[in-house]
Amino acid sequence: MTAPSLEQWIPELSETFKQELLKKGYLKHLKEGDVLWQEQSSIRFIPFVLKGALKVIRQDEDGRELLLYYIVPGQSCIMAIYSALHPSPSKVKAVAEEDSELLSLPVNESSDWIRRYPEWTHFIIRLYQQRFEDLIQVLDSVAFASLEERVYDALVKKSELFKQQTVTVTHQQIAQETGSSREVISRTLKQLELKGKLIMGRNKITLTQASKNKTHR
Repeated sequence: MTAPSLEQWIPELSETFKQELLKKGYLKHLKEGDVLWQEQSSIRFIPFVLKGALKVIRQDEDGRELLLYYIVPGQSCIMAIYSALHPSPSKVKAVAEEDSELLSLPVNESSDWIRRYPEWTHFIIRLYQQRFEDLIQVLDSVAFASLEERVYDALVKKSELFKQQTVTVTHQQIAQETGSSREVISRTLKQLELKGKLIMGRNKITLTQASKNKTHR
């Protein structure tokens, strides 16, 4: 990895801090579905995504999952940074949404970087703001949206993430990410298909152009 890969996401990055990140961080390659950490496990590094995407999930006692947000290139996991500043078991699960490349940063350096490098503090503040907005959207969706709306919105997010009209996803994966069951999701997808919002295939779903250009709600 070369230094410009960092500069495009942290424009104010000083040369000194850039070299320290490159020296103390190490590249980590993930395959789709690889788990970075489980809930209640120790977070041993701060992931800075260079390629691909990660998804952060909250899981209840019954094993039901809810997708909280995606981490895309130029972003990190605020939960990992929080654990670095306040050592505690992880409250979320992090999984590679697709083949990904990370710069893994040591958690024990974060506090020192906050004191020494204002650009690191600014990066964390921006990240907190983004994640706060993400979680507000999740809260609004769970509290106010119908399951049909939530499923459709989840598919739109995947489509935007991969920049493709057709997304590869199973009914079970959608159920896990929306906190539902596979049977309910299958019925919901069929309803959306009948309304002309999508076309289902084998482990693939294509969003129709007309439906993407409209506000779903």
